[in-house]
Amino acid sequence: MGVFGFSKGTQLTAEGANRYSAPDGASVSVSPKFALHQGELEGANQDAIQGSLNLLMMQRQAEMMQKALMVFHSDFNKTASEDLPRV
Repeated sequence: MGVFGFSKGTQLTAEGANRYSAPDGASVSVSPKFALHQGELEGANQDAIQGSLNLLMMQRQAEMMQKALMVFHSDFNKTASEDLPRV
């Protein structure tokens, strides 16, 4: 059940995964079945466990990439300091 209603045939434009925009001049009405109650929790459209797992995996991948770049940087500096003066 949605909060807003649009006239029949209104084409909404997708802006990302779960956000839509109505064209200029579209008639918008608030659904009569919608009610907002103070103190209630929002039903999020994201699974908290899957989101936490994705965040952990992304952090670990960033750490691995950082370590790889540090190894590359130290090897490059070693080559530059030891081999280039011989040329």
